[in-house]
Amino acid sequence: MLRQETLDSNSTKPIVALLVSLSLLGCAGGSPMPIGAPADIVLLGEHIHTVDSANSGATAVALRGTQIVAVGDPEDVDALIGESTRVVELGD
Repeated sequence: MLRQETLDSNSTKPIVALLVSLSLLGCAGGSPMPIGAPADIVLLGEHIHTVDSANSGATAVALRGTQIVAVGDPEDVDALIGESTRVVELGD
């Protein structure tokens, strides 16, 4: 069964810190994860800032271990949602 949660805007600050930390850990390298493996957590929200050179935004992020494995729209991460994937709806 798919677990889904909703967070309000006050709860998203720790999520932003988590994403920054995971991004830094992902840059440190490590063993690659299998492409077909499900994500550990999927974050869905209206305003996910990617902080890339184009300053683009996203509405979904998939994380596996300490790595961000997909960023984009919910359709981009759907295939990475498995039975044990935690899906979190971020507040506005």
